Amino acid sequence: MTTIETTLFSYTELSEDAKKLVIQNKIKSAETDDMFLQYSSDSMMDSLKSITESCSLKMVDWCFGSYSRNYCVKVRNDYYEDLEGNRAIAWFLRVLIDNGYSRPKKFKDMKFNGVCGFTGMGYDEDILETIYGELLNGKTVAKAFDSVGKKLSDMLYDEYVYLTSEEGIMDHLDEKEEIYTEDGEEY
Repeated sequence: MTTIETTLFSYTELSEDAKKLVIQNKIKSAETDDMFLQYSSDSMMDSLKSITESCSLKMVDWCFGSYSRNYCVKVRNDYYEDLEGNRAIAWFLRVLIDNGYSRPKKFKDMKFNGVCGFTGMGYDEDILETIYGELLNGKTVAKAFDSVGKKLSDMLYDEYVYLTSEEGIMDHLDEKEEIYTEDGEEY
């Protein structure tokens, strides 16, 4: 039996070269992790499903992601999907008010500042702002929901870029708890 002794270091105790290796290894690990954005993607989907159901719409097709720039969100409800203009905005405001949002004095004054009234996730607000903005621009309900696919895809891509950057790694690195060998290899 052979006993090997090694000294372990926290990130802050490493040499500059070892710190660079830690960052490079964490970026490589993040880039190759198949489940890397799964939580964000699942949370976005939960928000989208909850909002869609609250709008009495049925999602019949969807795709969005950080690795593919293809996106779509297709909804069906023969009564609501073709609404546009003031009727679409009034319908959407009714859905929001029924779900705990404050009634605005004017259509354009609707704010989505941190209420997260559907799932409690911040993605609720991003989805609602996108839909509402598209309805204000004259899109039909179906086209407004389809615009959400691009928004979610862009958000996932931005999150991927951030989390695989040196800044993102440093923001999530526990400099005192994680331990490494003198060369910067994770122990």
